[in-house]
Amino acid sequence: WETQPIGEGSGNEIFLNAVIRLRTMRSAAEIITEIIPSIEQSLGRVRDPNNVHAPRTIDIDLTLYGDLIGTVAGHTLPDPEITDVLHLAGPLSEIAPAMVIPGQLRTIAAIAAELERDAPSLIRSDLDLTTA
Repeated sequence: WETQPIGEGSGNEIFLNAVIRLRTMRSAAEIITEIIPSIEQSLGRVRDPNNVHAPRTIDIDLTLYGDLIGTVAGHTLPDPEITDVLHLAGPLSEIAPAMVIPGQLRTIAAIAAELERDAPSLIRSDLDLTTA
């Protein structure tokens, strides 16, 4: 999924967005404070504390963690932007359309459909990630 940059200072480059679903024995706090930063750093991510919208090589977020509702390591779960931005709801609706976001009454498919009607700004880019 491709989206235009959001926010002042974000540059002109298109953002590529993807969602994965996985099972883990790790806690949400461990994922947020240890695993995500480690992956981002290994892929060349440099955080600019003066520009949170700066262009970046990678940006990984934990948006859901089971049925957890709350704040973990300074991050709100589920991510409140799921109901506001298509670049989160659209990809999520492909892998879990019937999922009801904790604290919401609508399925992710319904949320994505509503956001797509209001702001169809997402371009789907299919990638073949299989190996021959």
